Amino acid sequence: WIEVARCWLEGLCIVAAARANGSKGKLSLARKFVAKLEKWARISPSNYGNKVALLKAEYFALKGRKVEALLQYQKAIEISSNEGLIHDEALACEKVSEFLESTGFVCNVSWETYMSQAIELYEKWGATAKVEQLVNRLT
Repeated sequence: WIEVARCWLEGLCIVAAARANGSKGKLSLARKFVAKLEKWARISPSNYGNKVALLKAEYFALKGRKVEALLQYQKAIEISSNEGLIHDEALACEKVSEFLESTGFVCNVSWETYMSQAIELYEKWGATAKVEQLVNRLT
C-alpha cells in the first residue's frame, strides 16, 4: 500500500508543480506513475481505480485535454463514492471544481456544486481545517 500511495501522491504533486511553475520536465515520471497505478488497479479496481482516474484527470487537465480530464474526474468521484472512500471522493470533487473554475469549461454540474460537495464530504470525514480553508476560499 505504501508504494501505491507514494506513486499516487507524488504523481499528483508533480502535476501540481508543473501547473504552478509551467515546468513540464517531470511529467514523464507522472506518466510512469499512472502506468504503475493502472497495473495495480487491474488487480484491485475497487482500491486503486479512483486513484488512477484522479491522477489521469489532473494530467489531462494540465495537457489541455478538457473532455478527457472531466471524464476521469467523474470516474474518480464515482469509484470513490461506490467504495465509501470519502476522503478520496472529497479530493476528486475539490480538484474537478478547481479545474472547471480555472478553465471555464462548462459541463452539467457547476464548479460551485462540486466545491460544495467537496466541503460536505470533508466535513463528513472530519477534516475541519480543510473545510474552513475551502469555505474561506469561496468567500
